[in-house]
Amino acid sequence: MTIKDAAERTGLSQKSIRYYESKGLLRVERGPENAYRQYTDEDIERLKLIKLLRWLGLSVEEIAAEAEKNWGELPETLNGLSRRLEEESQHALGRQRLCEKLAEDWKSEGRSAVIAEYVETVSFIESDEGRGMLGVLEQTMCVSLPTMILSSFVWLGPIGWLFFRVFTRRWESLPVTAAAALFSAAALTLQWESYFRVNRRRQNLSREANRRNRALLPLVLLTVLGSIGLAVGLFLTRERLFAPVGWLFYEAPWWADLGLILLSVLLVLSAVGVLVSRRQLAAEDIKDTASFLRFVRRTWRISIPVLLLLVYCCFTSGTYVTETTILRHTPLRPAGVEYAYTDVARVETDFGSAWFSPAEYRRRGQFSYRIILNDGAEAVFHAPQPNNDVVRFGEADATYLELEEFDAALMELGIPKTASDTNWEYCELDQQYVDRFLRIIRNKPAPF
Repeated sequence: MTIKDAAERTGLSQKSIRYYESKGLLRVERGPENAYRQYTDEDIERLKLIKLLRWLGLSVEEIAAEAEKNWGELPETLNGLSRRLEEESQHALGRQRLCEKLAEDWKSEGRSAVIAEYVETVSFIESDEGRGMLGVLEQTMCVSLPTMILSSFVWLGPIGWLFFRVFTRRWESLPVTAAAALFSAAALTLQWESYFRVNRRRQNLSREANRRNRALLPLVLLTVLGSIGLAVGLFLTRERLFAPVGWLFYEAPWWADLGLILLSVLLVLSAVGVLVSRRQLAAEDIKDTASFLRFVRRTWRISIPVLLLLVYCCFTSGTYVTETTILRHTPLRPAGVEYAYTDVARVETDFGSAWFSPAEYRRRGQFSYRIILNDGAEAVFHAPQPNNDVVRFGEADATYLELEEFDAALMELGIPKTASDTNWEYCELDQQYVDRFLRIIRNKPAPF
């Protein structure tokens, strides 16, 4: 095959083919009779590859270096070229936007000020600080797939809650729930649209973000399972240590149970952070994802004792009620202070009135039963946990009947009660529970 045939089959000029041969990109055998170049099918394939690589932007010297390595490192070179082209495209996009903005501002008065402002902007962009800031912004925009999956679960919460409310036919506050679900659906859609759009434009950065965060899902799974196990263990241990014999029901302050759950998560994260620090497990894989772990690695000798102290405060807070006594535990009195029913100064009960409050029992429609003791201490029963080992009522579902019996005993002792049934219609529990609450508030006789 002559050079003319090779030129026709590859679309290259004969001059270009001779040039590539002179640079060592091609070694062509010559005919024994006339010393003319004889091109083989393999030579044609190599010329097509050279043409493709030149079009992509590789220099002749770079192609020659790849040829010397028998094309073994070509994928790495192409990936590097892709990153370079991506940077150039972003730079070109920035210049395009700057041109458009300059064209708009050029029509305004004070051109000297405009020129000075744009020169200052360009100088900042070309500085090390500017390039570093742009790099950070690009990495921030490129969210990893594990992060997207986890954030999607968060946004799906209000949507799932709406379906649950509709499925259980709980129509109270449905407009607010529906609005929250619509907002979550819109945010979820925009988040994934942005993810795919950014990934198409910054594929290399996206791959890098996925590489950095590949340990995120295992860490989250370990944290979730460990936190659930630790929280359940703490709840069971608290009951075994502090519950008196024959207790009827129990409740901790609203912040205690929530605190135990959150602190369980933080303790597990702290343990994971210390583990990563001790064993140096893929430190780069959690970069920019688990900054809390990096913080714990530096401060775990202080942070873990503080977390344990907070766990102790939540662990030792709660009130148990028996047939004759009230046992109240606090961090300062972990063994508990025992009160008789006659030590109750007054009772306050209602369905809440606040539109929003950190304490759930204060929210509108949430029933609460509060006792104020003679020494000023207070105990709130909003969702009391009954003792399943003590069978006192024949009903299969006896929830809150223990509280109703407790209220009846206090009323027989003449304990004053301040009660209000305002907002009872906003209570989202089943009607049988609402009826029990109303009997307590209205001092109706209990059905036992």
